[in-house]
Amino acid sequence: MWKKIEKTLRKLSYFEVSEVAQLLMIENSQASQVLSRWVKSGRVVRVKRGRYVSYEGYLSNRNELDYVGMIASIVQPSSYLSREYVLQKHGVLSEASYLITSMTSKNTQSVTNVMGTFESRHIKASLYGGYYESVVGGVTVREASLAKALFDYLYLRRGAWLLEKKSYDLAEDMRLNLDDWDEDKKRELEQWVEKAESKKMSKVLANLRENIWQ
Repeated sequence: MWKKIEKTLRKLSYFEVSEVAQLLMIENSQASQVLSRWVKSGRVVRVKRGRYVSYEGYLSNRNELDYVGMIASIVQPSSYLSREYVLQKHGVLSEASYLITSMTSKNTQSVTNVMGTFESRHIKASLYGGYYESVVGGVTVREASLAKALFDYLYLRRGAWLLEKKSYDLAEDMRLNLDDWDEDKKRELEQWVEKAESKKMSKVLANLRENIWQ
């Protein structure tokens, strides 16, 4: 049964129960049982409930950044990659983060599978944006610009009281590498801060200007 559809499944970015049922010409309930056995045997990886990838396909692509982004989009289609994931990718974060982080206008959720932990945090609809789109394996992947990723990261961080201290250096405390940011990135961050109408984010921006963007 596995050999009959192995090559087909390996070529798919991901597949669902109905597709396996169609390939094997069986009912969905039977296909669901078959997939459960294949997950246990290691032939198939469950990305999230109802969505799977072949283990061989995963092994072939797991070290590719585009593949990780694609999986994140499968886990939460209504989201865009942001925060730690994007900041670390571009060398802004000094400390390593192993979360694959996204923003969504839907409910916050966290999904863990063999590929890692995919965390989607809620943000209000008016601040959902600032990303570009690409297509990977037929899946639409959205990723925040560097400025929006920083905004999202700081917008969700706690500890705003520290900003009241005159000696507090936000970038140094969070080990953010922002010295070489050009005017376009700074301007984009400023635009999101203005749109947020958040006292905390206004203080964040003022702190960055005072300590690193003088």
